[in-house]
Amino acid sequence: MKSYLTIFFLLAIIPLANASGNDSLFNASVAKWQHFQHGRNADSFLFYTKQVAQLADDSQDLNQLATAKRVNGYYQMAQGRFEQAEAFFNDALTQARENKFVDHEIKALWGLYKNLNAQQYYHSALKFAYDALALAEQKDDKILQVNLLIVIAENLRLQKEFEKGLEALENAASIDEKISPKLDINAAKIFNDRGNIFSESGEIDAAIFDYERAIEIYSRLNDSIQLTTTFSNLGQTYRLKGSQPFFDKAYDALYKSLEFSKTIGYEQRTIQNLISLAEVDIDLKQYNIALNRTLEAEQLNQKLNNKSLTYYIENNKHLIYQAQGKYNQSLAAFERATKIKEELNSTERAIVVTDLLAQYELEKNEKELLEKGIQLRKTKNLSVILGITSGILLLIFFGGLRFWRLYQRNTKLLQEQKSLKHQQKIVELESKAEMQAINAMLDGRDKERQAIAETLHDSVSTLLSSANMHLQAVKHKVNGEMPAIQKTQRIIKEASQKVRFLSHELISSILIKFGMEAAMNDLVDKISNDHLQFQAECSGLDQRFPIEFETKIYHIIEELCNNILKHSKATKAKISLHRTEEQLILEVWDNGIGFPVVTNTEYSGIGLNKIRARVKGMDGVMAVDSQTGEYARITIKLPVAEAIELA
Repeated sequence: MKSYLTIFFLLAIIPLANASGNDSLFNASVAKWQHFQHGRNADSFLFYTKQVAQLADDSQDLNQLATAKRVNGYYQMAQGRFEQAEAFFNDALTQARENKFVDHEIKALWGLYKNLNAQQYYHSALKFAYDALALAEQKDDKILQVNLLIVIAENLRLQKEFEKGLEALENAASIDEKISPKLDINAAKIFNDRGNIFSESGEIDAAIFDYERAIEIYSRLNDSIQLTTTFSNLGQTYRLKGSQPFFDKAYDALYKSLEFSKTIGYEQRTIQNLISLAEVDIDLKQYNIALNRTLEAEQLNQKLNNKSLTYYIENNKHLIYQAQGKYNQSLAAFERATKIKEELNSTERAIVVTDLLAQYELEKNEKELLEKGIQLRKTKNLSVILGITSGILLLIFFGGLRFWRLYQRNTKLLQEQKSLKHQQKIVELESKAEMQAINAMLDGRDKERQAIAETLHDSVSTLLSSANMHLQAVKHKVNGEMPAIQKTQRIIKEASQKVRFLSHELISSILIKFGMEAAMNDLVDKISNDHLQFQAECSGLDQRFPIEFETKIYHIIEELCNNILKHSKATKAKISLHRTEEQLILEVWDNGIGFPVVTNTEYSGIGLNKIRARVKGMDGVMAVDSQTGEYARITIKLPVAEAIELA
């Protein structure tokens, strides 16, 4: 009898032991997966992802299944498969709500937030963070509330909603003080994130104060990961002060961040620190040191292939090579940086448009649900009235049917109008971003041309003249004719002429020395020929404007003249530039073949679009008047009240 009891006991306890063992192994696997989640060991991360999923599937435990779905979601997100990640997180959310697992519901919402945030859909992601916060408040989980408020503040900072971000951090600090009177890890995060908002909104001293408070707490907690981030933030903020003592402080903070990032193997932060230190070295005119740091960052980034980091690396190389006089290398680096910046801007515009469309769809769906609710309530009321009297029901039915058709028609019209407004808003956003990109490119080109022209004129031309004088002196000392010296002098003279010509092509020396009127007359004289005569007319230009302002106007005139020469087939052209009290008015006319104009803001030519972007960037307006086969006239009006006149 005892032996039967023993066997029965063993048969009963073995499944329990296996379940307990499975739970322990599952929890251990989740812990291991979390340890490798940040990607320091991709193979281990994959192994424990698969193990968590297999153990949950074997046990069929609902809690473990929900956890496994979230783990798979994070794994897909780490691989850049965001749609698959969203599917896993949504499955976990559905299961959590069906089984009333509030903790799992919060974690699933958090996963959906992280997935959208990783794609930079900040506005769409924010809704999931607020939903998770509402559940944390229902549970009265103060620690979770603090963490979610910190996350929400970071999201609002990325959307440039600085006041809302500070308000979220104040709420987080208020809750954290109640649960932890002593300064803890959350207090440090709040100080760091406040510093980020203050730094981006231009309150530099406040940002430095908060970063230093955060570093005190992280140092006490010996948190190397957070220390490398906060020291980096502090160093970059010190640099914004723009003077020698603060450059030294920036250097010290960034170097500490670099030491921490190398110690913990945080490669991306290491590259960022090398770039930031190189920028400080450029400020301090330590160009060789800056170049070594930049090349080290470039080598480390070859594995990560991070485009944003590549842009800053190429921009540093451009500035360093320019300062060292290596203009070919500087120009090549500048072109690479510009190309990457355009790609990043294009991606950012696509993200903004997608986020706006998602917001529009959300609002549209909410409105449709509201309309369906109204319809259901009306149907219920009609059913009640039907029970009272059929005659009244018929009258109400036909009257209601007529009203409903009108209501649907009006609702459809309103929705179409709203859709059109959203589309117009998206087009405006894209147009504004394109204008900013074109203006940035043109400004960069102008600065490069001016820098190269100044170097050719002030340095290269002077050196050639000096060499010619030395040869002349040698020629006087030596008896007899020396053909080699004469030939060398001819070569130097030809090189000097080419340098002067190239310098003038890059930026007009007449413009710099004598002003707009002289530069326009010189330009008209050069481009006029037997087939096309240009005429210049100026008034009110007795005083000079800042050279940057004059250079932009001169390049606009050059571009318009080039268009006339290339495309107009005109015989006469006139350039007028007049200054009034508040405006500078430029008018360019030709009697050529003209071109069709749809509106004053849409042009087929790339040149005209570049000019329009330049004018808009100067807060001016541009009007085009053209008749095909007869003439073309372009009028540009620029405000001069803000342009300080030079004596």
